[in-house]
Amino acid sequence: MLFPIPAGPCGWKVNVLLVPGNREMFPRRRGGFRATRPTALKLRLQWERQSGILEVAMRTLKVYCYDGCGTCRKALKFLEAHKIVAEILPIRESPPSMVELKAMVAAYGGSWRKLFNTSGLDYKAMNLKERLAGMTQAEALKLLRGNGRLVKRPFVITRDSGWVGFDESEWKRRLAEG
Repeated sequence: MLFPIPAGPCGWKVNVLLVPGNREMFPRRRGGFRATRPTALKLRLQWERQSGILEVAMRTLKVYCYDGCGTCRKALKFLEAHKIVAEILPIRESPPSMVELKAMVAAYGGSWRKLFNTSGLDYKAMNLKERLAGMTQAEALKLLRGNGRLVKRPFVITRDSGWVGFDESEWKRRLAEG
């Protein structure tokens, strides 16, 4: 969890990533955590070395998943094993927003076809393999927004990038870049 630390004696305000059980590293004052910037950074670096995580602080990580998907379960186990905090959303009940879909298209260099779950039953039932050739990007994104079962998963969106599918080495690289 990301906790803001109120401005200390030097006037610096910083954010520190904390996990339950490591709060004792930070001094308590009136229910909050208070430290000067050098102290907070020193404690943060000490905590990172102790926990050995890929740090994803200072940016949000949204992961759209489906419980019945084996690839999604692998991705969630990866996040748990590396102690990465993410917002997990059910892709079928709440598909990615149009803004998120457009951001993902931009992340893939304008290739919106990569966002489709081509092995899904809905994709095959709707005969999208043939229909996609005649669709515009706007029509395709509207279709994806309306039916979360058509979106390739896991669908990961961050503040500055995004990707679909799960490949452990790719996830490590992307999360380390952050």
